[in-house]
Amino acid sequence: MFLLGWTGKLAEARLAAVAVGFFAGFVTGNQAAATFDVVPSRLRASAIGVLNLVGALVSGFAPFLGGLARSTIGVDRLMSFTAAMYLITAVVMLYGILRHFQRDRIHE
Repeated sequence: MFLLGWTGKLAEARLAAVAVGFFAGFVTGNQAAATFDVVPSRLRASAIGVLNLVGALVSGFAPFLGGLARSTIGVDRLMSFTAAMYLITAVVMLYGILRHFQRDRIHE
C-alpha cells in the first residue's frame, strides 16, 4: 500500500497494485471464517450482518472521503497514512491475539 503512493515509477506502482489486490483477496476470503472463530454460533448470522453493514458504509463513503483527502493532503501522503494505519492495526491485532487468546497458542 505504501509503495502505491510513494513510488515515482509506473512499473513499481503497477507491481504494488497487483500485490495489494492479491493480498486483499486473502483478507476478504478469510473474513467470515475468522469471525466464526470468536463469535458464538448463535450470533454468527448477526455478526456477518454487522460486518456487511460496516463494510458497505465504509465502502460507500471511502471514495468521497478519499477525494476530499486527495485535494488537501495529496495521494502520496494519503497512501502513506493508509499504510501506517494498516501497520498500527496489525500491531494492535497481534497484541490482542497474544494477550487474550493464550488458549489458542497452547500446544498439547
